[in-house]
Amino acid sequence: LLADGGVLGQSRHTAEHRCGEPLIQAMLVLTWMHRCYPSAVRCEAMVPRHLELERDRGLRIEWSDGRSSYLPVGLLRKMSPSAETKKLREEMSSNPLAVLPSSGGGELRAEDAELVGNYALRIRFSDGHDTGIYTWDYLLHLVEPTAQESS
Repeated sequence: LLADGGVLGQSRHTAEHRCGEPLIQAMLVLTWMHRCYPSAVRCEAMVPRHLELERDRGLRIEWSDGRSSYLPVGLLRKMSPSAETKKLREEMSSNPLAVLPSSGGGELRAEDAELVGNYALRIRFSDGHDTGIYTWDYLLHLVEPTAQESS
């Protein structure tokens, strides 16, 4: 059974995490049923156990250590790990008068999300951007500064 009460069927697929536990993708709520038992080989990296994308708000993450995090859509888009967005951030830091590209108007939303292998998430935004691959380590990196700011 999946977290949303559904049953794993042909419209959903599974993949495996590094330690062999199944990863389950269910529509926009991506849920990882991830358990590393004390007697099993331990997962060294912090990984999400549950991801929930709220299209107009942000991404909720429950990590393998039990911590929960929230990343707003605007932050995810601004901090996209894509080459073009990294270049834009570098340009903005060296030249604060740089012109930002137009987002096409309207409120920014996360339109869709998909797994990239068993190590990352790709998010498609309402402004058409979809080239950033958010690895679990990168998402954790984004979470840590925001957790310190809210303290």
